[in-house]
Amino acid sequence: MKRVILLFLVFAGLTFGSCRRQTVMPQFDIVVTDTVAVRGGIPCRFQYAFTSIANADEAPALQAIQESNMLYFFGLEHFQVMDEYIGTLDESVPQWETEMEMAVESEARVVDTLLVYTISSSNYTGGAHGMYSINCHNYSIAGGYELALSDLFAA
Repeated sequence: MKRVILLFLVFAGLTFGSCRRQTVMPQFDIVVTDTVAVRGGIPCRFQYAFTSIANADEAPALQAIQESNMLYFFGLEHFQVMDEYIGTLDESVPQWETEMEMAVESEARVVDTLLVYTISSSNYTGGAHGMYSINCHNYSIAGGYELALSDLFAA
């Protein structure tokens, strides 16, 4: 009788345990591009390092996070400037007198049940100093949605 009960408990544990939804943890890959474009004799270096979720196709939540990250990363002004700088010979585009540099990189890490995604950008187009920015985004790994500060802290 004890064996029957024990076998039943083991079977029930395996059956119900396998029904529980498992969260797929992200695996990261970095896509890097470094190019120099010359316009009017002035070189401009464009660099980017995009942190991609290599296994995004394994879970809808990871796929949603990947799509959001791509929109945030590639929607930056730097890429619009790069398209204008490289893609046109129109003289209406400003002619810079010094070497330019534009860089955008992202980092991602898992903290408990969150994926923390950070985008750092910098550009130097001449003058005393460059311009810098950092944007942070927090996602639920299980749900695939972005969290607001109000989701993380009680009011």
